[in-house]
Amino acid sequence: MKGGVYRMLTVFREIFIFHYPSFLEKLYQSIPEVDKDEELICMLVALGQSVKEIAELIYFSPERVELLCASVCRKLNVTEVREMEILMKKLLS
Repeated sequence: MKGGVYRMLTVFREIFIFHYPSFLEKLYQSIPEVDKDEELICMLVALGQSVKEIAELIYFSPERVELLCASVCRKLNVTEVREMEILMKKLLS
């Protein structure tokens, strides 16, 4: 990942945590083994971003974003990204 993108994602993460301070704690309770890329995907899905939007925003291929979403879905024991989105949005509150 290029330096500018990495810094941008670091700033995004800090701002996200500022606005949703309990999100990561709740996420780790739901998925203790979540990795940093999956964590980022969960944050963006919780904000209602589509796979295409996430890919464009963080410079991942849409296929990589889909794989990360599928990995999170498996860890959550859900079959649809829509179910994952609903669960992630609940973690925001």
